[in-house]
Amino acid sequence: MIKKTLWGIVFLISIYVGLIMYINKNQRNMQYEPGSTAIALSEVEVARAEFVVISTGFLDVHGWYAPPIGDKPIIIYFKGNEGSFSEEYERFAQISKDGYGVLAYDYRGFPMSPGKINQENILNDALAVFDWIAEKNSNIVLFGRSLGSGPATYVASKRDATALILEAPFISAAEVAKKRFP
Repeated sequence: MIKKTLWGIVFLISIYVGLIMYINKNQRNMQYEPGSTAIALSEVEVARAEFVVISTGFLDVHGWYAPPIGDKPIIIYFKGNEGSFSEEYERFAQISKDGYGVLAYDYRGFPMSPGKINQENILNDALAVFDWIAEKNSNIVLFGRSLGSGPATYVASKRDATALILEAPFISAAEVAKKRFP
């Protein structure tokens, strides 16, 4: 009886340790949901928009850029955790229609941009995108949605932006993980 109980405990501990090892090895895949498709700019109407390639110093990130009309600001859109920014093209169409400039892009590892998804790359990409647009215009609004609130606030702490807008920001990655993986 004792032997069976010990083997049962060893078995349960083995399952638990195996699960922890699996989660540790695959945590990035569980944290980010890049999706697999992007909508081509040619398939949608976004006034004045063009496809752009922005060098990060390592790999390029790809996105859409529409310049502002007159002295309106350029809004850099930092996307959320799921899919390509291009899936939200209606948002950019409205921003552009209203005369604002807009720059939206996929972080490395998301559908339009090659590379590996991780925090360091996302933050480096965000600074490179800001620096690229700052060469064109200094009136820059940072707009972060969900996951994008992290890089948006990071850029705001490192660069001089006109404003920072956060939509559905998260408190911490640990809090998000608690909700997703109880």
